[in-house]
Amino acid sequence: MSGLPNHDLFIDLPDESNNDAGLVDLSTAAKPNKAARKQKVNVTAKKTGVTAEMIKQLIAETASPTQPEPLRAPTPKAEPYPVEALGDVLGGAASALHETIKAPLALCCQSVLASASLAAQAHFDVVLPWGGKKPLSLYFLTVAESGERKSGVDDVVLGAAKAHEHLAMDGYGLLLEQYEADLARWKADNEERNKTAAKAKTQAAHDEVPAADCQAMQKPSPPVMPLRFVTDPTIEGLYKLLAVGQPSVGLFSDEAGLLIGGHALNSDNALKTMARWCKQWDGAPFDRVRGGDGSGVLYGRRMAMHQLAQPDVMVKLLGDRMANGQGFLARCLVAWPESTIGTRHVDKFEWAGERREVKRTV
Repeated sequence: MSGLPNHDLFIDLPDESNNDAGLVDLSTAAKPNKAARKQKVNVTAKKTGVTAEMIKQLIAETASPTQPEPLRAPTPKAEPYPVEALGDVLGGAASALHETIKAPLALCCQSVLASASLAAQAHFDVVLPWGGKKPLSLYFLTVAESGERKSGVDDVVLGAAKAHEHLAMDGYGLLLEQYEADLARWKADNEERNKTAAKAKTQAAHDEVPAADCQAMQKPSPPVMPLRFVTDPTIEGLYKLLAVGQPSVGLFSDEAGLLIGGHALNSDNALKTMARWCKQWDGAPFDRVRGGDGSGVLYGRRMAMHQLAQPDVMVKLLGDRMANGQGFLARCLVAWPESTIGTRHVDKFEWAGERREVKRTV
């Protein structure tokens, strides 16, 4: 209101009852809520021309302040996932999963694409238009509420690969026992040969060692660890795994809280962990130089990623300024689909693994 003095608000009104004070305190004229402070302005009705309507408006504004605006903008509605871009094989599998498991279509697409990336990254690279090569490795982050059947989709998509890993790990235990026995025998034979060579009086006597003994001196090679799926590895642990195991691994989990709240992404390790993930995505060599356990460099190692979590968990990573500024989130394909809870209609039971579209992908 223009013309009102900028001090305590008192309103001087004509008083028919000859009240000498002739003052109305707005703190008693209206009952403002707790957020509004009592205000008083000294206004003389005769001099300023204050009307009853102006007084009512002022009281209403004092009693009903505007509501505070939210600090965050509301999450926009998810756009439809471009399932047609996945082609007949992957797109058909994703649609079949959506129809049978009743999970969000975007979640099914993310899982199918991540599985395809894991399967192909060890065998092929992407040739860029200017001739450079980059890995086929893809990073996915999927946000879904509890009950959206994240585990149900992953169990079907990755079931065959995990079953094969299980069998291979059982066989690896036997191979490891055999390797340790062969290594102990090699050490004993090598020690015996060193003693024999030390006792030899001439080089000629040393050269008389049978050729079969020379063949036995070959140090046995350890078996390759068939571990392909990891959930929350540190950078040091990942290096050691890629050094003795498969050259292609998948950082997959339907409980991303294990990774986001784990040792690899705590305040001390988050930066170096995400930086190494970015280098892995780019296809750079994995080098490690330490004074304690030596130095080394690994070439051609590949890592795909798919992390699924509830919104309260995933926003810790999506809202991390360092993850965004460092470039990790820019390398991720993020999906936050609309929930299907409460809209699922099941006419008959059908296991997704029996669908022809799914069988040809797993």
